[in-house]
Amino acid sequence: MFMRPYEIQKLVKDSVDRRWIWDKRKTMRNLWNQKRAEVERRLYGDLNESVWAVGVYNPVTIIPPSSPNYETEYSKYTMGQGHHRVVAAQNAERATKKEYYVPIVYDRHYNYTEDGD
Repeated sequence: MFMRPYEIQKLVKDSVDRRWIWDKRKTMRNLWNQKRAEVERRLYGDLNESVWAVGVYNPVTIIPPSSPNYETEYSKYTMGQGHHRVVAAQNAERATKKEYYVPIVYDRHYNYTEDGD
């Protein structure tokens, strides 16, 4: 499955990077801004340029809800690995005015698509 970056950000309501109690206070918007800053500081090399040139090759992991009860934290789609790839695709869309699609894997193991980001 493929989704555009804004669709991923709209779908996920939580992140494995917010798993500690002090990070739970951080909003998803702030988390995405943090990831964007890390990409722009080149903590992941030339990720922006790579995505602009060839798109996102490695899928990102989204953890599906494990509960139909919409009142619990287990009822949310959660971002696993791939935050920076999503941000780089969003940056590419903004810079080039083209649509970029990110490959998605739904899996309960947040590290399923780990490739270093």
